[in-house]
Amino acid sequence: MLIEIDDMILTRIHENRDKMARNDFLIVPKAKKTLDEAVKESCAYSVLWDGRETYVVKGKGTSCSVNLHNRSCSSRVWDLTGIPCAHGVTAIQKARHNVFNYVDKCYLKDTYMRCYSHCLDVIRGEDFWEDVEGDPILPPLIVKQLRGRPKKMRRREGWEGIVSSGKKTRVKTTSRKMHCGLCRMEGHKRDKCPDKHLYEVQPKKTKGRQKTKQPASDPMEEVTEEVQLQEQEILTGEDEMMNETLVHMEQTQEETQEEHDAVTNNGMKFMPTPSLRKHTSNGYTPPASTHPSVPQQAKKNTPRKSVKFFAPPRPKKN
Repeated sequence: MLIEIDDMILTRIHENRDKMARNDFLIVPKAKKTLDEAVKESCAYSVLWDGRETYVVKGKGTSCSVNLHNRSCSSRVWDLTGIPCAHGVTAIQKARHNVFNYVDKCYLKDTYMRCYSHCLDVIRGEDFWEDVEGDPILPPLIVKQLRGRPKKMRRREGWEGIVSSGKKTRVKTTSRKMHCGLCRMEGHKRDKCPDKHLYEVQPKKTKGRQKTKQPASDPMEEVTEEVQLQEQEILTGEDEMMNETLVHMEQTQEETQEEHDAVTNNGMKFMPTPSLRKHTSNGYTPPASTHPSVPQQAKKNTPRKSVKFFAPPRPKKN
């Protein structure tokens, strides 16, 4: 693993050095990109000079003071990054100076090249390493993971006042005395109250109608009740009256049915009409038959044609 790390750093140093040597910029590419954005943003600002080293930059509802000698701005962007902000670029352009001269030295190309000027020495293989006296370096211990779901709650101290009981946590009740919800006495709850039977608690009403269960009736009682009703009807004469009304209703129903049949069948029988034939030069063609109850609709804007009727031939007498 040590040899792999050395090979990675060795290639990284010369690749970055060669990449920067091919660029023609005075500063590194990332700093140049930030500076270009500040130059574009500076077009929206106006600047005022106090005649010495301080400039007042206004725009976008803000006003900042810029000091070119100290290379600082009241927005503190230039102070923290070392790259002129939009306010600083506006003041630099007002003074007719070069913007790259006010960038911090750590972003210059020369500084970058000096950092990557040194190279690492090549490490020989493990077979050529010399033995060194001392304790052998052991790998770190592998902690075995316990079974089950890991605990999320930490172990609390006794002075914290919270005791964990299963999944829930409860506060210690040593300083607080519990009272019963019924008798308001100490030492027990309402579930274990000795006088619980004295306090009648009405059951909660359920929504909707409750179906009342009807008791099952005895078949012998129903038979006896029917017999008593029949005897009472015979004594009062209600049974005979009911029979007479039923017979009268049957007779009236038969009479109405007969009258209805007589009205519907009183000589009203549909007979087929004789077929009318149309006379033409080629022969006779019968018209389409229609039911007498269904009238034919006359066609609109059509002239009537003359139709010749004839009588059917009579049979000859022998």
